[in-house]
Amino acid sequence: NPDTSGPRCARCQSYEAEFWCDGNCQLCLCFKCWEQIHALGEYRNHAQLPVSERPIGTRRCQEHDEDNKLKYWCEGLQKWLICCSIMSKL
Repeated sequence: NPDTSGPRCARCQSYEAEFWCDGNCQLCLCFKCWEQIHALGEYRNHAQLPVSERPIGTRRCQEHDEDNKLKYWCEGLQKWLICCSIMSKL
């Protein structure tokens, strides 16, 4: 059954994220999605951290320049936001 008590998996959006990928992915993932993504190739060597140990300072806005760090966790959307994305919704 899907769990919604913490950040959701960035891939399936159905389950609570258990792991943070400290490699190029830099995603919060559930166990199943971690196994699927990191089974082969270069992804196999990515470091798996508990989602609670993910570094907040590395999250960036994917729609804007790299200087825009994501600052606010939105429970409703289950994702990190920056001021520009919040202001565009007002």
